[in-house]
Amino acid sequence: MGLWFYAMHRVLRLKKVLLATIFQPKFTELKHNARCAQAVSDIENPSFWKAIYHILRAVFPCLRALRCCDKSEPCMDQIVFLAWRATKAIEKSIDSLNDKTLFEIDCNKHDELTFEKAQFFSGGHDAGNANTGEVYVDR
Repeated sequence: MGLWFYAMHRVLRLKKVLLATIFQPKFTELKHNARCAQAVSDIENPSFWKAIYHILRAVFPCLRALRCCDKSEPCMDQIVFLAWRATKAIEKSIDSLNDKTLFEIDCNKHDELTFEKAQFFSGGHDAGNANTGEVYVDR
């Protein structure tokens, strides 16, 4: 479940290496297909890196909680603490997660992307608006 976030964390850690790679003369001489060209444009885009940072800042306590769940020893006190930290991290990041310039979503591309409504495990209320991509927290 946390695999995508772990991959984003590694990509964020390798930002300088990726930027150095795409500006190497040997790399620019190579022929690139459409997928490679899109990856290069993402690496060059500063808002891409900012978006990854804000997403990871919001979900990092949840990733730590997932790691605690994989342990073979009791850790309920840590889970409760990390759940509280996750709530605080999401509340702290709510403005940046709702930034439409940072997270631009084209809702007309239903054939390429499928939006599903996120549901909280308790209460069954929406955690966000699937059509606009907005996230909100009950306060």
